[in-house]
Amino acid sequence: MPKETCLHRLLVILPTLNGGGAEKATLTLIGGLNPEEFQVTLFVVKTQGAYWSEIPTGVKVETAIAAGKRILPCLPRILSRLATLAREADLVVGGQELTATYLALTAAKVARRPVVGIIHTDLEQFLPTSSRFDPILLRLLYPMLDRNIAVSRGTASALCRLVPQMEGRTIVLGNPLDLGLIKQRSVEGAPADAPRRYILGMGRLSQEKGFDLLLRAYGILVREGIEQDLVILGEGPERQLLLSLAKTLGIADRVHLPGFAANPYGWLKTAELFVLPSRFEGFGLVLVEVMAVGTPVVAVDALGGGPREILADGDCGTLVPRGDVDALAREMRRLLDNSDLAEDFVRRGQIQSQNYDVSVVIPAYEKLFKQVIPW
Repeated sequence: MPKETCLHRLLVILPTLNGGGAEKATLTLIGGLNPEEFQVTLFVVKTQGAYWSEIPTGVKVETAIAAGKRILPCLPRILSRLATLAREADLVVGGQELTATYLALTAAKVARRPVVGIIHTDLEQFLPTSSRFDPILLRLLYPMLDRNIAVSRGTASALCRLVPQMEGRTIVLGNPLDLGLIKQRSVEGAPADAPRRYILGMGRLSQEKGFDLLLRAYGILVREGIEQDLVILGEGPERQLLLSLAKTLGIADRVHLPGFAANPYGWLKTAELFVLPSRFEGFGLVLVEVMAVGTPVVAVDALGGGPREILADGDCGTLVPRGDVDALAREMRRLLDNSDLAEDFVRRGQIQSQNYDVSVVIPAYEKLFKQVIPW
């Protein structure tokens, strides 16, 4: 007789399905869990975001409020529904730091269920830009987690400095990526209207992502006669500021902001160079994607430590000091001009990327979830 497998029911909470790395990683995680052992309900607070079509088959989806609505006025209704769903679950998971984890904790405590949080960013850098209540709620609520997952050593260290009680209760597990699917989707290549030769950046168009630094570095290269255009994929609040800066720098005709790309992997594969200019970065999911498809990388050595960790201290791509635009321009030019160096980084990067494949990472998440569930 085959051994009977226990089905663990997970309730996973996200605020939205916006086009960010945390949302993408969470969808990859729940889609990769063994369906013979885990049954997932995904609760998305707001019906907004670009990743609704990416929800894995077999995942039950619940929502609470429409896109654009504020959470606080609807909080009693949200918590009531979450408490009901939590009673039907064996484990509640806050798929993102702060709001999602606050909701997960509240619902789990009401339903008397274990709860796990996941942190994707450097909270020391992020908190000054968030709600004034977050520092209080973080210190009050996070010690009530049964376990916390940080996606890099830097994010774990930042949390433990802010909430010392989390020392010893936080485990580092990288974000999972389906590298086989990424490589398959990259075969499509860039769209027909893409520049013939280009340098690529990708991420939310926001201050912490540092695209203003990339524009200034690219401006230096344009003055030196570089042939490649610059493409930045993504959307966000700084779109107009970046367009204005490009105009001020005299490079507006060479800079392209095509917006969010549902399939960015063709763009990644056909770029001559990828640049991650982030001021702080808890992980840097796109770096793994870029390494997997075989494109050389220049990254700022961002606060939070994600790029340094993923690039193995610079073994798989160039790391540039924070805030040094001239150094960023020099390293971009160095990789564009030195094909042997670029190919060496690509070779090492493709090996390094395997450490984040779903086949490696998801079993570690499954093991942790089963440890926390008390039955």
